[in-house]
Amino acid sequence: MKIFVISKNNLLLFLGAFIFALVLSVTLSRGRQQTFVNGATGVGSYQIDVPVPTTLAKETINFQVAKEATASAIFAKEALIVDLETLKPVFAKEATASAEIASTTKIVTALVAQKKWVASDLLTVPTSCVNLVGTNVGLLPGETLRFDDVLRAMLIDSAADATCTLYVNGGGLPAFVAEMNKLASDLNLQSVYFGNPIGFDGVGSWVGNTASATDLAVLTKEALKDDLFREIVGTKSRAITSFDGSLTHNLVNTNQLLGAIPEVYGVKTGQTDGAGQCLVTALKVKDRNFLIVLLGSPDRFGETIRLINWLKTSVSWD
Repeated sequence: MKIFVISKNNLLLFLGAFIFALVLSVTLSRGRQQTFVNGATGVGSYQIDVPVPTTLAKETINFQVAKEATASAIFAKEALIVDLETLKPVFAKEATASAEIASTTKIVTALVAQKKWVASDLLTVPTSCVNLVGTNVGLLPGETLRFDDVLRAMLIDSAADATCTLYVNGGGLPAFVAEMNKLASDLNLQSVYFGNPIGFDGVGSWVGNTASATDLAVLTKEALKDDLFREIVGTKSRAITSFDGSLTHNLVNTNQLLGAIPEVYGVKTGQTDGAGQCLVTALKVKDRNFLIVLLGSPDRFGETIRLINWLKTSVSWD
């Protein structure tokens, strides 16, 4: 009888150890099979471990993926889709790597500027801000405009002369850039660095700007909290005038998706030789808001449309 009890106990111990080992093996296997699509099952055609930064992991939301999207379908160096409310990734490709971000920089320039002025404040265009490299809306030296109109010129037309007007009136280039970097630091974005508010590459005397797609998602969410910012980045075209009414500047948004894709309501384009084509897009699908970030894309609008179509047709949530 004693021998039978010992054998039974040993058998129970053996079965317990076997079940533990089996569960551990399945768990590790699932970890190795993580795809670019959060919540997708199985092994995709292109796989990589996608770390989720602590700045993105805020709440639980369950995404169900009917058809996987893989990195091989997107040629941008970095690509990211996040739920705007929680910043939870739905799709990611190299989304935490540091890269040049071109004029998407102006999202942060706007954040800093809006801490300095209200819409009706008047700003005067400095001579040093006229005819800069890049896009300009034809501001003239000594011209005075309302702050909100200067902000419109910067965000709608991506105007370098308007951006320069902001940072010169806002304490000068070094001081303004320091505030941009402090804002990123306050949001715990340790890999972000800003060298200029316009978005120029680090060429010649200009110091460039670097961030990741993940960083830009965090910064854009912060910017979209402001009513004026949301209104401006969703504007397709608009005319602004100098304060005395003598000069008019016609603005046309550089974001070709506005008005063309009903779900899209912003945010900002960017393109330089160093950064390639960049685009941060805010959109609403099935009553939920998302951000799509592309850096270093050969076709920012086409690739964003492909990701929007995938999000609409292959992803569901509760």
